[in-house]
Amino acid sequence: MTPEAALMGLYTPSEAMAWVTFLYAAGFALVFLEIFIPGWIAGTAGVLSLFLAVYLAWRDLSAVAAVFLAAGGAVGIPLILRWGMNRVALKRSLSASEGYLPPGREGLEMFVGKKGVAATVLRPSGAVEVEGKRFDARSERGVVEKGNSVEVVRVEASELVVKRVERGN
Repeated sequence: MTPEAALMGLYTPSEAMAWVTFLYAAGFALVFLEIFIPGWIAGTAGVLSLFLAVYLAWRDLSAVAAVFLAAGGAVGIPLILRWGMNRVALKRSLSASEGYLPPGREGLEMFVGKKGVAATVLRPSGAVEVEGKRFDARSERGVVEKGNSVEVVRVEASELVVKRVERGN
């Protein structure tokens, strides 16, 4: 059978059922694929395939079959998306306890409590030198002028957070 004959309804009821089944299954498969390869293309093609299956069922089989297919799609698509998001997308954790750290953070904790010098003006970001090494830094509060003494308070992301130290300390 040619595709033109299929679109014009010039085929038997068993062929109609085969087309409806194929389009319906392909629609769900494409929606499921959208979970793993996001971008709206597979999902949109899947929903369009489901709509076409419902339309062909209504036109060539019966209205009852079309209603059942539409209801199955209305219930099935949200279930697939919910399962997929819970199973695949939302269960991944990027916590430090599992070994995920922002780039450049490794080893910066050893500088907490150490003193250094502001290599640039910190307003609030800039650079500091601690133990002869230069690091990106952010002032905990206010502006720190170049050359002022600073103390590393903590590490956030991949930069040191510092506070100004008075000369006598």
